[in-house]
Amino acid sequence: MNAIPFSQEASFLDKQALSIICSNSHIAETLAEKVQLLNVQTDPSAPYCLMIDQPTGFALQCLEDRSTHQRPTLVATVNTCPDYWALLWEYNVAGIMGYHLIEHELVTAMQRMTTNQSYHSALLDGPPKLTSTERRILYMVACGWSNQDIAEQLVTSLQSIKNHMKSVLTKLQVNNRTEAALYLWDIQPGCNNDTISYER
Repeated sequence: MNAIPFSQEASFLDKQALSIICSNSHIAETLAEKVQLLNVQTDPSAPYCLMIDQPTGFALQCLEDRSTHQRPTLVATVNTCPDYWALLWEYNVAGIMGYHLIEHELVTAMQRMTTNQSYHSALLDGPPKLTSTERRILYMVACGWSNQDIAEQLVTSLQSIKNHMKSVLTKLQVNNRTEAALYLWDIQPGCNNDTISYER
């Protein structure tokens, strides 16, 4: 991906503004300061949106609510699971980047977003392992849904859901639903992988 020449960067960013959506006000305030150092203004009514996926799953919840997704949206997440990113792409986001790469990649990501091109950080370890249907079911499992509830929501049979989950466990080479959910949330057992620092 080609970098933007510095002189063009400054001119381009002087004209841009972002709305930051984040569940943590401290992170949002600190990020706004960092973004402004890149000559990008923050404005709740801006035509472009930067959504901070903290905690993991926050962005998916927001994207499911269409009222928060009427503008081109970049998602920044600490989750590096390829199937989690695939879920985000299914909501037609403008781009996805690693949270800790915002300061390095925001300029290029915004340029692509404003010219109706998608942006994708080179952060993932391989392609998605699951089908779209399997990802959707695993997401519901990871959110605590039972097989019966999922079957009713998706208007399908309980056996169909069980078959999909069996396929998920086989593809991910895990033993149970909990391990599959940890894969989707990109959590290593015994570790807290979902922490974003907001130290100034």
